[in-house]
Amino acid sequence: RCSDVWLQPNIAAPNFLAKTRESSFRRGIGLPGRVWDNAVAAWIPDVTQDTNFSRASFTEADHLHGALAFPICIHGEVLAVVEFFSKEVRQPEEDLLQLVDSIGSIMGQFLKRKQTEDLLFHAQKLEAVGSLAGGIAHEFNNLLQAISGFTRYAMEGLNTADQPYRDLQQVAAATDRAATLTRQLLSFSRREPYDAGLVNLNEIVREAETMLRPIIDKRIDITLDLADPLN
Repeated sequence: RCSDVWLQPNIAAPNFLAKTRESSFRRGIGLPGRVWDNAVAAWIPDVTQDTNFSRASFTEADHLHGALAFPICIHGEVLAVVEFFSKEVRQPEEDLLQLVDSIGSIMGQFLKRKQTEDLLFHAQKLEAVGSLAGGIAHEFNNLLQAISGFTRYAMEGLNTADQPYRDLQQVAAATDRAATLTRQLLSFSRREPYDAGLVNLNEIVREAETMLRPIIDKRIDITLDLADPLN
């Protein structure tokens, strides 16, 4: 699709410009389609006489004739096609065709460098977010250590069959799970070494179920379908 139009102040081509803005171009069809298909510059002496130029009637109405187009490429892929039109019938000039091909190649290299810079900037933002998350996770881990310590201290004087003891067990289990997630965040942000190991997925699912049951709607039933043994 046409993304922008440049026009000299002393040239009026309202019909052609309106048609261009609303047109969709296909590979191999029309001037931009031919350039897109071949990835090389193309020159039409008089577009009003070109049977493969779909906007010919509109150029004729605005007295446009000569046309030149060149591709902007990255790694051989055409990203865009730039068109120029003249009110004069002009025969192809090989030197000018080579020049605009070179211009298209330079523009493609510029866009490639811009894309690389954008990717680098995005990577730097991700690194900054990772560092921030690592700092927060580190402080959160300190809080979890305190919660875990006081919870286990409170459990020492309770009967294991009592409800308060079982409630504190759930607090301790949730704290351990949160500490594991925090360690993963710290590992991801490279603040702690990564220690890979085997985990029992069934135990993780059962712990999640135990934490979920007290907080979800009583009308919702949780059914586990586990495959033992599963590590």
